[in-house]
Amino acid sequence: MRAVGAKAYLKSELEFLGVPVPIVRATALDFLASHSDLAKEQLVALVRALWATEVHELRSLGVALLDELRAGRGDFEHFARLARHRPELTFEFVKEHRAELSGLTFREASRNLPAAMKCELGLSG
Repeated sequence: MRAVGAKAYLKSELEFLGVPVPIVRATALDFLASHSDLAKEQLVALVRALWATEVHELRSLGVALLDELRAGRGDFEHFARLARHRPELTFEFVKEHRAELSGLTFREASRNLPAAMKCELGLSG
């Protein structure tokens, strides 16, 4: 019944399963927590596959996965590995998003950067 009402309300040709939005979001969080080793490219490929379906809730799950990633949740382990092994990527991210980062996030993200990169960010080496 829920699926029929959602389909009518949204005036969509997609198939609706009737899964509530909080369950879809919780599923996204659970998935990201249990797949912390997933590379960004793999996540994007998954989201594209979900979006290619004709099922509303699967598309919504893809959006929720991207929302969580954009909000900085669910991909911390991947980011931490990059910060240690590819400091130039961390540097570019911090430089581009500095205005959006909290002081703590900025300090932690730049902690292991080479001295020249820290200097360019206005930090002491």
